[in-house]
Amino acid sequence: ANKLQQLVNQHRATQRRNQMNQALDAAENLAADSAAMPATHQTGHLAHIQAALNRDIDGQHAAKDVVSRALRRRALGLGDPERPLRLLFAGPSGVGKTAMATACCEALLGSCTEDRNFKRFNLSEFSHPSKFNRLTGGDPNYVGYKEGGELTNFIRQAEERRAKRLGGRRANHTSCVVLFDEVDRAADGLLTFLMNFLDQGMLASGNGDTVAARRAVIM
Repeated sequence: ANKLQQLVNQHRATQRRNQMNQALDAAENLAADSAAMPATHQTGHLAHIQAALNRDIDGQHAAKDVVSRALRRRALGLGDPERPLRLLFAGPSGVGKTAMATACCEALLGSCTEDRNFKRFNLSEFSHPSKFNRLTGGDPNYVGYKEGGELTNFIRQAEERRAKRLGGRRANHTSCVVLFDEVDRAADGLLTFLMNFLDQGMLASGNGDTVAARRAVIM
């Protein structure tokens, strides 16, 4: 009886995934027929996002299915335009979390270049609150505060490149992918420090400027 119930549950889950994919396909076709969106995405038709993940990631079929749907919704502008897309990957070392992040970047942006459209932060390096300012830049009372922080500088530069490349077109186009790795090893208080960024995509730099990351994908 338990095995039969498992098969029934698997069948229902497959049906739900197929229905969701069909709905996304219909939305993509509708968008392609409208003047608001060209028939092809910059890195290929939106339906090819999952194919790109399948090419770069072995196994993890359920994860790839969920992630590809999230990316397709993002590319279609079906999410909240005022917030970044946030994805949480969990699992032991070696299962492909970082590889999934880089594959997502390539699927959305056509390439994955460290410090240009992709940035990985190893949060185990932020084991003490005194190091948090590496992300946003030091306070005005400290030498070098005008240089900004690693995270705020990366987001600002990625947004500037996106704006230069696209101008006013495709306002929801993804600008970059940010990966926060080794979250479980971060210092107490770091996620609270980043809460507004994770929730709203807004982060204040050390010199008082606010950096908007609404078009980022945060993992």
